[in-house]
Amino acid sequence: MTHNTNLKYLLSRSDVESALMYLNSIDNKEIVDKFQNYITKYWPSMFGLYNKVYTEAGKIEALNTEVVYSVVRESRYLILKDFLNKNNYLQSIYNYGASRCLYDINLCNEIGRKWYCTDIDTTSIVEAKKYIDKYAKYPGLMTVKVEDEHYGNNDTYDCCICMEVLEHVEYPIKLLNKLEDSVKSDGQMFFTVPYGPVEYTMWVDSPHRLREHIREFNEPMLFDLFKGKKDLKVGQLSYGENKYINENIGCYIIIYTVGENRGFEDYTVDLNKKLRNAKDVMLPGL
Repeated sequence: MTHNTNLKYLLSRSDVESALMYLNSIDNKEIVDKFQNYITKYWPSMFGLYNKVYTEAGKIEALNTEVVYSVVRESRYLILKDFLNKNNYLQSIYNYGASRCLYDINLCNEIGRKWYCTDIDTTSIVEAKKYIDKYAKYPGLMTVKVEDEHYGNNDTYDCCICMEVLEHVEYPIKLLNKLEDSVKSDGQMFFTVPYGPVEYTMWVDSPHRLREHIREFNEPMLFDLFKGKKDLKVGQLSYGENKYINENIGCYIIIYTVGENRGFEDYTVDLNKKLRNAKDVMLPGL
C-alpha cells in the first residue's frame, strides 16, 4: 500500500494519533505537508483546542431533543443498565463525559442510585440541567457540573462510567489515573471506546464539521492499557457497517474491579496491525 492509502485509511477511522506516528516515519515532504495541513484544519482538539470542537458539537447535539426517549433502546444503555442491576452495591456513580445526562436521567429513573455527572462542554451541562428539571423523577439524586469542578477526594465513588471519551482526549493515561483514583477499592470501572470509521458518515454528510475523535483503540492496545486489572472483561458491540465504506463499526466495552494494582502506564501502538486491512478511501475535504 502507498503512504497516501495508509494515511487516508487511518484518518477515515479518526486515528490521528497513529497517522501522526506514520507521518513521523516517512521522508516525503509533499505527503507530510498535505496530511499535516488536513489534520490541523479538521482536528483542532489534537492541538489543545478542545473548546472549539465541543462548542460546535454541543450546539448541534442540543437540537435533538427527542433523543431523551430513544436512548433507552440503545444496546449500550441496556448493557450498562444490566451491569448496574447485577451490582446493586454500586450506589454512587460518577459519569465522566456525561454530555446531556440522557443515560443518567433514564437510569436514575429506572434504578435509582446517586449520580455525579461531568462534562467539559458547558453547553451540554446547561442542557443537562434543563433535562433533569424536565424529565428526572428524582432530581435530588443527580448532581451535574463542568469537568474542572471535580468532586471530592480520592475513593469517593462506588463506580466510574466513562463512555466514548478516551478516543477524544490528548492524554488518556492522565485521565485514566484521575478516574481510577476517584473510585473506592473494590469499586467498578465501566468504559466504552468506539472502533471503525464511526465518524465517517458525519464527515460525508457534513464535510464542514470538525472531527472529534483523535485515536482508535484496537484490542491489543486495550489489553496492553488495562493489563493486570482485577476481573478485567473486554467485550465488543457491533453497530453494523458504515454505509459509505462498508467497514464494521461498533464499540469495545471494558469493565474491571479497582484493586491493589492502581495506576496506568502507556500503551503500545502497532502500526503494522492497524494497517493490515488498509484500503483506499475518500477523505472529505482532502
